[in-house]
Amino acid sequence: MTKTTPSQSATVESINDFSDEILTHILSFLPLKEAFRTTVLSKRWRPLFHSLSVLRFDDTGVKNTDNWILFRRFMDSVMFSPHSHNLTLKSFHLNCRSMRWDSKSDCFNLNDWLQEAKRRRVEELHLFFLLGIPLVPNIFICKTLVVLKLKSILVTTMFDCSVDLPLLKNLDLFFVRFECMEDFMKLLSGCPVLENLKTSYVKTTAQFNMKGYGDPVSELIKAEIHLFDAGLGNDREVLRTEIKKLISGCSMLADLKTEYVNANVGVTVGGYSKPLSKLIKADIHLFDVPLRAVSG
Repeated sequence: MTKTTPSQSATVESINDFSDEILTHILSFLPLKEAFRTTVLSKRWRPLFHSLSVLRFDDTGVKNTDNWILFRRFMDSVMFSPHSHNLTLKSFHLNCRSMRWDSKSDCFNLNDWLQEAKRRRVEELHLFFLLGIPLVPNIFICKTLVVLKLKSILVTTMFDCSVDLPLLKNLDLFFVRFECMEDFMKLLSGCPVLENLKTSYVKTTAQFNMKGYGDPVSELIKAEIHLFDAGLGNDREVLRTEIKKLISGCSMLADLKTEYVNANVGVTVGGYSKPLSKLIKADIHLFDVPLRAVSG
């Protein structure tokens, strides 16, 4: 009698012989549209696709109305599927490059998709809106978000909106525009455990009142601020004062990098001499603000 070796007994004759866990892992390596096509193979495959915890949507290739309609239907079928209703979403990526986006009408669809991601307890959120589609700031209320990356985003007014991001540790803003500097500071103040902050080409337009946002990021470890344009005109003095207050409140800051931050109005620096005792690395390039906050 021929004995069967363990390797022979474990021979897989069909991909369907794999466990659901292994099949889901395989699907995670496919582009989302390719993974979605597996839902027509059999009833077993549909919930496997919808159990994916990382969703990356990209409208590359959407060049006409028919493509655009199909893309939106695809987004709806994935985001609102009953198969994924109670499953945690680890990461959600949405890249919007197509010229078919309408900055007025399509913002409602975007908001619905983002609200569903929030409902599924999303942990990482990456958004890229090439055409400046407005972002409704209610995305800044999310109890589970740990990483937030925004690129080419126009944030609508946050006047009547609160910010609650209790778990956010990484905030990356690239070509993001706020209505006023107060909105940006409100965002920071709602991130009590923020550790890494990176801003590039952030802009604000309106004047502001900074009261109430004195020490918002006490847990900040790393900050990289590049080409920050507050558009404040005669309020540059206020900007300099608040930047100093912000940095002096970062007692855990270990890595600071600034580039092209410039303000010409003289400001008394008294009252902000608290040293950054944890600072290990500082890369300050073309920064024309005398900060005693870093003197320690």
